[in-house]
Amino acid sequence: AAEAFIRKLPGTRVILKPRRGTGSVGVTLAYAGGDDLSHARRAFDALRALRVTPDEEVEAAPLLQEFLDGDEWVVDTVSREGEHKAVALWRYSKGPLNGAPFVYRYDELMAAAGEPEAALVHYAFRTLDALEWRWGPCHIELKQTARGPALIEVNAGRCNGVSFSRLTSPCVGYSAYDATFAAYFNQSEWELLPRTPPTQLRACGRLVKLASSVAGRLQVLEPLPLSQALP
Repeated sequence: AAEAFIRKLPGTRVILKPRRGTGSVGVTLAYAGGDDLSHARRAFDALRALRVTPDEEVEAAPLLQEFLDGDEWVVDTVSREGEHKAVALWRYSKGPLNGAPFVYRYDELMAAAGEPEAALVHYAFRTLDALEWRWGPCHIELKQTARGPALIEVNAGRCNGVSFSRLTSPCVGYSAYDATFAAYFNQSEWELLPRTPPTQLRACGRLVKLASSVAGRLQVLEPLPLSQALP
């Protein structure tokens, strides 16, 4: 079934990943040109043997996805009785490093400034409706492709996995934590929250990930001159 799915996909690249995971750990880019599926088979077998989550079934059930070309975005949402609100919009920067195909560079908080951002939010809301999701937070990962928004995954029932509130609170004015509390316990506060992020942020925010290209044990971390000069 997996090989038949690969042969129907456009292009020669496919994504293999654990059914559950975080931080792109175990996410693999495989090549499958024509009838030659050997690289994809090797990646599939390697992922089956890789335990990266507590999921007992992960060895037998890697997830196979179409490779989507385009910028990766996240729409963080909170829902109350089927009413959805987008509380943050992020654009991810990833790239190859140290032999891994997808290493995070940064997560940039974005304003809902135009039609492309509005399309992402609308797509996220339609996804939640299709899943009949009615209550609580969701972390929805999308690609902005040439054919429009496309779904990567829905992390239902949980907030963004990074320390987002330190950015969203000053930049947006509230966080997913605030919206989730309002959804469950304070209807009047919920009704005051906008349906989408602002068209202009109060400040710029980017969560930068530091990645090392050398192996070893970190003994001392000397602060950079630029970081020392920050207020």
